[in-house]
Amino acid sequence: MSLYTVSYLGQDQWLAYEDTQAARIYAYVPNLGRFVLHRQLGQDFYWDNELDWTPVDAATGHGIIEAGQLGKLDGRRHRDLLDELTAEPDHKTLAEVFGAQPVPERTPSPQEFTAAKVNALASAAPGKWLTYRVYDRDKRKAARFVAEPTSSVSSPTGLR
Repeated sequence: MSLYTVSYLGQDQWLAYEDTQAARIYAYVPNLGRFVLHRQLGQDFYWDNELDWTPVDAATGHGIIEAGQLGKLDGRRHRDLLDELTAEPDHKTLAEVFGAQPVPERTPSPQEFTAAKVNALASAAPGKWLTYRVYDRDKRKAARFVAEPTSSVSSPTGLR
């Protein structure tokens, strides 16, 4: 078991639990009072590494939950995410998570990164977009410029 606080721009967003046996990431959802399989966080942990993942021990994680530091998801703003997490059948109770034995902090191996990528692609619904890589703001413009087709006849590939 590994517990992490997941932060974005310095603000804690989630308390995450890594099931090291199944290589899955569960997030504590205060609205539900349980940890729920969170595929997007799993993709970030094993694949993108764009969020800040800070390891915490079980006592600290339990304290975060009891103090209500993360706050509930706003049902009006995040209705789709909340519905998705509520409908997720793969979840863990607090007793299951905090009763697990801690393991040392680790970084996912290249094989785990690859397996997570394959799993994310295989489990995506046909025709549904899957984010492979998100670029920083300064790089987005350059990447979009290169990828936009042009009507110019001078380029045999149709790219600028």
